Amino acid sequence: MLGGASINRVWALGWILATGAGSVFADGIVSCNINGQPFNSTLTAMSTITGNATYSAGCATQGSFAYNDLLDWGVGLGYATQAPHDPTVSGAWTTTTPNGVGVAIDITPGYQGNNYQLMRVDNAQYVWTGSGWSYVRFAGYPGLQTQQYIAGHFDGPSNADTTDGGGNPSAPSVAGLGEHLLAATNGWGPITITFNTGIEGIGFLIASTSMSFTDATIQAWASANPNPSFDTPLQTYAILDTGGGGTCAGLQSNTNPQPCKDAPFVAVSVQPGSSLIRAVTISVPTTVNGNPYSQGFAIDSLQLQEVPEPAVPLLTGSALALLAFLLHRKQRKQAVKLQSAGVPDSRAQWYTS
Repeated sequence: MLGGASINRVWALGWILATGAGSVFADGIVSCNINGQPFNSTLTAMSTITGNATYSAGCATQGSFAYNDLLDWGVGLGYATQAPHDPTVSGAWTTTTPNGVGVAIDITPGYQGNNYQLMRVDNAQYVWTGSGWSYVRFAGYPGLQTQQYIAGHFDGPSNADTTDGGGNPSAPSVAGLGEHLLAATNGWGPITITFNTGIEGIGFLIASTSMSFTDATIQAWASANPNPSFDTPLQTYAILDTGGGGTCAGLQSNTNPQPCKDAPFVAVSVQPGSSLIRAVTISVPTTVNGNPYSQGFAIDSLQLQEVPEPAVPLLTGSALALLAFLLHRKQRKQAVKLQSAGVPDSRAQWYTS
């Protein structure tokens, strides 16, 4: 269903179509749609932006999504050795982006799952010990005995070094633990990510933690406390990906683990000047084509399109206009004095007019 307000926002995904911009991830998205409209036909709402372009070229891609803030879950929420976070007990899980945007992760009204736990997990089954690869919880690092991990389809561990840049000497490097993820491993969602200020867009990698394919939906809301049963989203983006979910076979090697790096990318965005995004909800279905869809999904770092600060040229332009006015007033006073004294001045007529 594409209402007038929704159509005005359809163009906003034009810059995340696969139009030649590369991506470090080669996902297997087979279908995607925005507000229920599949990307397989010409949308006239795009005509003034792309010249009547069609969506058949592809869906959202990580490489062509422009962002100006990045929230790494390992930095924002801490190590994956901590206990799961239950928002119904401890309240929303909160953090702040490098640019100072407040972020809160919570469960959404209508949440479905065996429990309400959210988890920090890392994408690594084996870690580098300095001389070889070892199972993550038996790598000789005391700090990893409670490590939460998945061997998913995100980027994986590195053997670059064994010193931790995050201040934990009993664990391997940040790179050595693979991608830092936020996961709802026992639920289908939705979970809600709320921002303390409006943003224009958000994108991230997402993958099922149990199914071999990923069917996911992200919705953008103008309300900071959306209720999907009553509120109308600004935008809905859904994807179906084959092969980008479940366990990555490459990460199960204990001699030379290789990440799959094929988790699909999703994004939503609004037209500049329209209602800003205060929250997004993320979910996977309970069934697909009548068959049960196993619960659990994880998302990678948040890429945010925040409202840009006032442009410097505009501020400079205002200052120049004020200087021009003051200079004109000064010269006008000088011209009046010259004219009163009977001194000829070709500028007097202009300055005193």
